[in-house]
Amino acid sequence: MNIQLLFDKAKEAGFSASEVYRVTVDSIEVGVTDATVKKHQISSSDAICFRGLMNGKMGYASTEKISDESIEQLIINAKDSALLIEKDDQEFIYSGDGQYVDVVAGSSVEFDTQFYIDTTLDVEQAILKTSDKIVKVADTQMKHMQKTTYIANSNGLEVKQYASNAMLFSSPVAKDGDGMVNAYDFAKGVDYTAIDIDKFVKTAVKNTLQKVDAKPMKSGLTKVIFSNKVMASLLGIMSGNFNADVMQEGRSKLEGLEGQKIANELITIVDNPHLENSFSSCGFDDEGVPTYKKNIVDNGTFTGFLHNLKTANKAGVKTTGNAKKAGVTSPIKVGTTNLYLQTGESELEEMILAVGNGVFVTEMDGGHSGANAVTGDFSLPIRGLLIEDGKLTTPVKQVTMAANFFEVLKNVVAVGDDFETTHMGAGSPSVSVGEISIAGE
Repeated sequence: MNIQLLFDKAKEAGFSASEVYRVTVDSIEVGVTDATVKKHQISSSDAICFRGLMNGKMGYASTEKISDESIEQLIINAKDSALLIEKDDQEFIYSGDGQYVDVVAGSSVEFDTQFYIDTTLDVEQAILKTSDKIVKVADTQMKHMQKTTYIANSNGLEVKQYASNAMLFSSPVAKDGDGMVNAYDFAKGVDYTAIDIDKFVKTAVKNTLQKVDAKPMKSGLTKVIFSNKVMASLLGIMSGNFNADVMQEGRSKLEGLEGQKIANELITIVDNPHLENSFSSCGFDDEGVPTYKKNIVDNGTFTGFLHNLKTANKAGVKTTGNAKKAGVTSPIKVGTTNLYLQTGESELEEMILAVGNGVFVTEMDGGHSGANAVTGDFSLPIRGLLIEDGKLTTPVKQVTMAANFFEVLKNVVAVGDDFETTHMGAGSPSVSVGEISIAGE
């Protein structure tokens, strides 16, 4: 498609400024069970979203037919879209100034189908051989996605970013009395060479066997350590509170708290679009604005909301480079890149010893269904290990934990040095959070 021709035709049709947002994706996915390939899929997609300003309203249109023949229909559809908008919010197409950082988020490779099949089969067999207590592996999957994002606009902007993400999933199953237990583990990297398969296998087996012979624990207030992945998951669930569009809609717990203490001084929460070797890293946001690393919470103090061009204008501040689209055809919102709780200095063993008696939470079930991202309240089933006399002992199950995420941040006692990320992108070390209400037996 001739992009300049599209911009010229859009101007003739009455658009004062316009933009093209194009995403090309190539992916491979392999799944195996019982030494048999159950899923094998290679796919590609290429789509354009055109948006333009007409009388202050932003119209959207998209197509997967990327040719000059699609230009006229894109303009018609975007114009119709703009005419339907009733809100008076001021919209923007980025002017294109600023300094860009060259962010490396993987390198392009040719998909070797047989390699992915063989690797996935090998992982399943390695898990089965690691322990005779593992009776089967319910599912093992390997996925690899390569994405190129291109943005150009009539103001002279033209930027391009490549990103790659490989992920490995598996669910070992162990016999537990008359029943079965399983864990669901993952590992990821910018490509398959960045995944430590031996470490993944050992971790998946260990996490499964830690569930065997689990028992309920007594109800009451209990000292708690959240594992790195559990804390990262909670942070991801509550992350919308940091977004200015959510705040401007009256749905953020943090509204009006800029510059105030909202957490223990041990807590620093970072949005880092320049993190090395991460699929979520980017030199520009989804409006083409240059990105930069920022501490959203700095030693317990909330520094301010994340913005795109529209929310920043409404608040009278500069954009933070956090414009986000949920998909190619989606409107511009606000979102994080690599969001994480900054690593502390405490070793996990030291934190467990300091707690003395409590619980180490390794899993939280229910996710969004048991958590209110607006208030920060959550009530979720957990699994983990009892902490008795400073040591991890009995696995626990059939336990529900109820607390408020922001109160948890205030009550943090120690932050670990064992940083991990979730498959959704948020990251955290393990965190000791004081006493929390537990409903058990």
